[in-house]
Amino acid sequence: MNIKASVKEILETRLNDLKNPKSLVSMYGIEKQTNQGYNGRQLLELFQNCEDEGATDVRIFLDTENCVLKISNNGNRPFSIKGYNSIFYPGLSAKVSSGYIGNKGLGFRSIINWADEISIISNDFKVVFSEAFKKDILINELEYTDESLQRIREERKFNKNVLPLPFLNSCEIKDLDFPHQYTTTIAIKYKKAFEEDVIKQLRSISEKTLLFLRNINTIRIEGNVIQNTISIGRKAIDDHHTEINYNGHKYFVLSNDGEIDKNLLEDIESTEPKRYSVKIAYNNDLSFRDEVMYNYFKTQIPFELPFVVHASLELDQNRNHSTESKVNSFVLEKLFELHLRFIEVLKTKLSMSWLPFQAINNKDFDVYKPYSEMIDEFWDEYKVYPTLSGKYGASGQVVNLGNKISKFLKKNSLEEYCKSQIMSSENIIRPLQYVSKPENYTEIIEFIAKGLNIQQRATFIKLLLDSYPNNRFCVLIDEYENLIKAEDYVYTDKTGENKDLKVPSFSNIRFIHSSLYRALIEELDLSSEPNKSRTLKDKLESISDVHSFEPQTVIKKIISETDNYLKKNNPKATEVIIEFFQKLYYNYKLRPDIPKLDYDSKIPCLNRSGQVRDIRELVLSEEFEIGKANRTIFNFTYPDEFVISRIEDIGLKDQDLDEIEVFLKWLGVNSFFSLKLESSNIPNEYLSYIRNRYGRSIDVYQLFYLESFEEIINDKGIDINSIIAWLSIDEQIKGIFSNYSIIFSDKEKLIYHHYGQKKLSPFKNFIYFLISTRFQIENYLITSKRNEWFNPFKVDYEYLNNINPDLEKMEVDRILSFFGAKKDFNELDIEYLKQKTQELANKRKPKGAQVFYKNLVGHYKQNQKKLLNVDLYAREGNNIVVKDSTEIYYSDRIQLPDSLTNDFPILYYPSRSGGTTAIEMFGLKNLNDLDLDVKSLKINESLSEGFQQFIQEIKPFILAFRLDKITKEEEKKRQVQRLNKLKIICCEELICELEIKPFKIEPFDYVFSNSQYYINIPSGIDIFQLRQIKKFRDNLSDVFLKVFDTLDEKKTFESLILQSTQDNIYDINNELAEGILEESKILLGEISVRLSIWKSIFALKKIEVQEHLDENNLEEIIYRFFPDLDKELLFVSDDNMDHLQRIKKVFDVLGLDLIDYNNSSEYKISFDKIYNKEFKEYYNSIKKNLKDQIWYYLSSKEIAIQKQFLKELYKIEHLFDTHLFVENASRYNFDKIIISELKKEYPLINFDLNSDQYPNYDLTHKKNILPLSEDEELELRKNEVLNSLSYFHGQMEFIKSELGKLTVNNEQTKTDDYNWDITGTGDLVHDFEIELGVQAEGIKNKNGPWLGDKKELSPNQKKKLGNKVEKIVEEYLLSRPDLYTQVEHIAKTNEGEHYDLSYYDSAEEKTKYVECKFYNGSSFLISREEKRFADDNEDQFELWLVNKDSKIFCVKNIILLGELQPVNYRVNIKLNEYAISN
Repeated sequence: MNIKASVKEILETRLNDLKNPKSLVSMYGIEKQTNQGYNGRQLLELFQNCEDEGATDVRIFLDTENCVLKISNNGNRPFSIKGYNSIFYPGLSAKVSSGYIGNKGLGFRSIINWADEISIISNDFKVVFSEAFKKDILINELEYTDESLQRIREERKFNKNVLPLPFLNSCEIKDLDFPHQYTTTIAIKYKKAFEEDVIKQLRSISEKTLLFLRNINTIRIEGNVIQNTISIGRKAIDDHHTEINYNGHKYFVLSNDGEIDKNLLEDIESTEPKRYSVKIAYNNDLSFRDEVMYNYFKTQIPFELPFVVHASLELDQNRNHSTESKVNSFVLEKLFELHLRFIEVLKTKLSMSWLPFQAINNKDFDVYKPYSEMIDEFWDEYKVYPTLSGKYGASGQVVNLGNKISKFLKKNSLEEYCKSQIMSSENIIRPLQYVSKPENYTEIIEFIAKGLNIQQRATFIKLLLDSYPNNRFCVLIDEYENLIKAEDYVYTDKTGENKDLKVPSFSNIRFIHSSLYRALIEELDLSSEPNKSRTLKDKLESISDVHSFEPQTVIKKIISETDNYLKKNNPKATEVIIEFFQKLYYNYKLRPDIPKLDYDSKIPCLNRSGQVRDIRELVLSEEFEIGKANRTIFNFTYPDEFVISRIEDIGLKDQDLDEIEVFLKWLGVNSFFSLKLESSNIPNEYLSYIRNRYGRSIDVYQLFYLESFEEIINDKGIDINSIIAWLSIDEQIKGIFSNYSIIFSDKEKLIYHHYGQKKLSPFKNFIYFLISTRFQIENYLITSKRNEWFNPFKVDYEYLNNINPDLEKMEVDRILSFFGAKKDFNELDIEYLKQKTQELANKRKPKGAQVFYKNLVGHYKQNQKKLLNVDLYAREGNNIVVKDSTEIYYSDRIQLPDSLTNDFPILYYPSRSGGTTAIEMFGLKNLNDLDLDVKSLKINESLSEGFQQFIQEIKPFILAFRLDKITKEEEKKRQVQRLNKLKIICCEELICELEIKPFKIEPFDYVFSNSQYYINIPSGIDIFQLRQIKKFRDNLSDVFLKVFDTLDEKKTFESLILQSTQDNIYDINNELAEGILEESKILLGEISVRLSIWKSIFALKKIEVQEHLDENNLEEIIYRFFPDLDKELLFVSDDNMDHLQRIKKVFDVLGLDLIDYNNSSEYKISFDKIYNKEFKEYYNSIKKNLKDQIWYYLSSKEIAIQKQFLKELYKIEHLFDTHLFVENASRYNFDKIIISELKKEYPLINFDLNSDQYPNYDLTHKKNILPLSEDEELELRKNEVLNSLSYFHGQMEFIKSELGKLTVNNEQTKTDDYNWDITGTGDLVHDFEIELGVQAEGIKNKNGPWLGDKKELSPNQKKKLGNKVEKIVEEYLLSRPDLYTQVEHIAKTNEGEHYDLSYYDSAEEKTKYVECKFYNGSSFLISREEKRFADDNEDQFELWLVNKDSKIFCVKNIILLGELQPVNYRVNIKLNEYAISN
């Protein structure tokens, strides 16, 4: 029987088996289950078949037009009977020999997933498998009926169109149509849906596919999509080592194979020995690698080491993963042995390389866990670390000082210093157990440092700074080339002018070798640094106790070492002090500039008693000029313990005395007083002062204290002049007070407790307190005069000049001012001034009294502190007398003749100098309170009319100068009202009566009575002559001052009264802001706003109006020149939006430019208010489009960026919230402004302001959240990140997962029993009335009832209810795009806004803000913030109420709801419905 007949017989037998329904269903299920795991590796399975058939050449042909894939091979074994058996019977493999790659017989079945039809062409016939054969075979050959098949489907829960026949039993055997040139061809008519996968697998075929095969050398891929030929050459090196060549690249395969121990096998029935095979493929630089292990072909077993491995592990049926078996452990051990052999091969090939280490380093690589653990177990035994000795060592045999140091040693041939150091590597080496630095690394490094030259040392130090930044070493050398210990105190190299700097013999100060210093500057790249020494110190201080060489720091170190030496060694103090001062003075003189010695610790010095004291506690002796000055000023000498020793005792006998004095002062010796910081002996008087002055009880203090100072200043022979002389000379005291600019030193402190320790700052220190208190300096007034009679002391400038010839009055004043003296009379203490006022009265000499009283009135104006019950000078008849202030009269509106002052004594005070203020301050009697009547008057008929006209003409100028100093509009209005009320009666005779005592008003004087002024102007004088009279100008200006209640502009008003109108206009144009005269006239009603604007328009249009232009003829003249102007454009003012828009339209119609207008007009106008409104509306109209564009941009970005989406929406929403036009421009380019701002925020996005073609992100969001439950949606809106992601495709699976992790607060699982259907669109009710209910003021239940029952809504239920209401309103708005555009559900993206939705109202051309509320039939709730937002946006805010029937009531005007009280904003209303719209 030939093979074709045998195959037919096998097939018939197989089909007979399937006549049993159980066998049919079982085999169908087995095939389905087996096929599921093979996706992604179908071609590899077919390759496996080709290799096992002994093929050397494989051809793959792909025809995508006909969906045909063919795999052909030239193997020496065509399809056998056993092979066909394995196709018909799953698990019955023909490959029972271990020499085959596969041995399960299931690989061919993998292609079922792709195929509609499969043909096996071999042995000169073909077996064709097809879905199309199934029904015919089931009905006609297996004799199943439709009914029996339906029962099978129902029993097995199959779909109604399933035909449960295994695909590989649905076949026909056919003859070939043409000769077949290959041994075997598998032809597949694949499903189009799998074409991409087919192409992907074809493209994945590479030279690696052939590495571990025995037979196949060439793969040719042909067809209409891919053309590629992969061909390799194999050459045996030895029995276990093969060289492979591919496209000029050379690879090597190291292999081992053999029999598996029978004791490990589970299948003991087979007589065929079980063999293993392990191989390693590599190239010489270990760049050839893969991510997974091979079992001839790729598996999914991770293996990321730098070579490719093959291991014949037992795999699962899908040949992707290993199984758990003893055989696999055995194979892995064999692979490990081969791995170790591979490392030895590399070590032989590669001299001193890190590649052997890399070949076994599994750190940070994904390696099959059992194998990785095997590597870890023996790590310490691997000699894979290359060392400077030229040998490889294990981790315990080598040391690691760092990659850079290793490279340094190699480069400088210093290997013998550390032979076990691992070699450096240019690559990043990350071993599993990196060799750490040895415990004795400091000793090794310092050993290396001993043999280095200067340049090597500099380089080595740089390496240590990089590799050991926080470790100290003995590596620096000093100027004598000795190593500097790490703990030594060392300075960088001396600078040029300080090369000769000396240190005492007992000092341990070291200096870096100058050559090493220069080498380090170059090595560390510090040549361009402005302060090389300090920068080098910063670099080196981490490895040694290095300090920047600065002469000042060295001097400080000399001081501290001297002090420490004196304390520790207790030598003969005089010898140490002498050397100390000689070296210090020598170094001091070396320097051209001597900066301040900022040193806080003790500076040792000898006193006159031979004791060592801090020099800052000592004072200079009378050997020095300053010591003699001390005796002259204070006549005081300290005992020897406080006086510095003689010059010869500190070794400076032969030096210049003046230079020594400067040097000692530089060190801190005192000129006058022994100074120290005291923390225990400050008198309680001072501490009580601090407590009363600053309200703090001091617990701890540190204050400067001058020895014996209290005793000295309390000496009656010491006055303020001694103190000033001392303060002007003593540099120490100047230093404490920062040259008399700060009242305490930063070294002083006062500590109090207030929730912990706190520092009081600032405060008057103890020295300041003593000086200012003892001499009452705070009551001293500094003036341009030498002395004032009321000052508490007199400054003796002659004495001061004798003590300090350089002391000038300005410096004296500055010192006095620092200690509390006043530069302004108004700063003096009122009680002190009262005392001086009484002293002045007691003298009975009125000279200077008027000036003093005037100063006192000024003091009262500023400080509002009265001076009562004191004696003052008063005019009584012809005499100046002293009287109690309560007996004295005064008025600045009434001038009494001398005869009346006997009855009404008048304060001796200049007239017109603030009478009302003087009365208040001194508690005087006010003449204005007495009965003053105009007894008789005679109107000056000849002058009255001209006088009144003059007053009207001058008023705008007077007001203009007042307005120039006023910014507040309300105050401007008050000033105008006062001026408009001014009434002056011009009389030529005027007799008044005061308390029935008549008196005559002198010419040009005035009185105030009956709310008007009366002024006496003799007859025969015209206006021009009147203005020339000084007394008239003085009194009239005084009237204006009283009207405005000011004293500031008297001279100005006098000048305006005197000058002509033209001169006044000239002054105003030169001195005041432009347009202020026009404003004054408008405010006074002399000219209207519109008249002023039209005058400027006529001027701009070059129109000359011949007649006088006023309000009466304005409109007539407008239409004479502009007859076509719409009457609707006639404006009245610019103070409201409606009329401002009319003005703008007039400008547009007449072609006027705003800038040209403002440049020529005195009355300025601005259209910025209009532009701000238009800009806001314009931006609102495009805002949603901008958000869509941002969404579109983010939709292609990674998830981390998409998480910011809601933040970006908020940014766009509020991008121009604070934007205001203030430039007063004629036009603004809105698009340019918006684009400019967007570019700042989003430089990578090209916005199109006019496009509406971008997808609406809301639609994507709605689709995405459809599967979410209400609770999930509620949680989503609470989480900004997840809510952001819910607007993008492909994120919902992640969101669902995250939501599942969140704890949803079910609030005791209250059920939403209202069952509200919101799937439809709500109905808008057009006709309804609002009946306002009484708003309760104490409602406890803020949530309110649901549908009128007594159940309370939980917070979550309330939120869900609100979400439903928003959805109903949103859907309605979206359903009417003719009325509502740019609809945006704001609450979903930002619940911080005070409205829920927004839309653009096409009819009103403005954006509307919609707040959605559930209306329960009687009331609804609105928050305080929502109410405030509604009030602020009244013309754009709308309230949309929704009831339980999804009826919508739109309240477009919130005012209809009446006044909502801010208790909890429950709005009680009743809606009476009349009709429902369609």
